Amino acid sequence: MEALGIESASFIGNSMGGIVGVNLAIKKPDRVSTLVTIGGVGPNVFTPSPSAGPYWSMMHKMACPTLLTWGRDDRVGPLDMAMVPMRLIPQARAARVPELRPLGDDRGQACL
Repeated sequence: MEALGIESASFIGNSMGGIVGVNLAIKKPDRVSTLVTIGGVGPNVFTPSPSAGPYWSMMHKMACPTLLTWGRDDRVGPLDMAMVPMRLIPQARAARVPELRPLGDDRGQACL
């Protein structure tokens, strides 16, 4: 961004890209004007898989407006992973998208 003279930008990240965006928003809040995540960026609350990492405990430091999107039937990043980010990110909104599924989903054509 510095090399291109970009002071801040909007970011969108799917899965791990969302986690990268969250980490950037925590570490360099002046660089992230808005953030959209697709899928799991928080710890699992009700599902039995492990959490993605301790970054979620720092989400309260995020200053940018953030839209957390989830696929209703996403089996990779279940909806319960939105609960902690929704509570911690000051300007968070969530959207559940019925048709949104991960690429390569075995139930048919992916919507990403």
